[in-house]
Amino acid sequence: MTEHLTVVNPSLQERIDATPTGMMHWSGTGPAGKTCFGCLNFDQRKLRSKAEREAPETVNGACDRWRRHFEGAGEPKRRRIFDARTPACSHFREPSPQEEA
Repeated sequence: MTEHLTVVNPSLQERIDATPTGMMHWSGTGPAGKTCFGCLNFDQRKLRSKAEREAPETVNGACDRWRRHFEGAGEPKRRRIFDARTPACSHFREPSPQEEA
């Protein structure tokens, strides 16, 4: 943030600062205690190492919903990688038991 600009809404500014590029909506606006890792829209690369397979929630990924939204707006196909432990946004979708299998 530029030090010469006035912050009109401090709580909104906190959300903006906490939201990584590539997230569909403000970080922390989803279900309490949920992270991007638990969302159906969160897409990780193939887990390569044993450490990654044992703790997949630590492997960064991208929001597939964000990618599809901006691809449709003429943006080239690209993913913005961010921390899987980021607090979930309002577009959070929990997998159903059938989708987890």
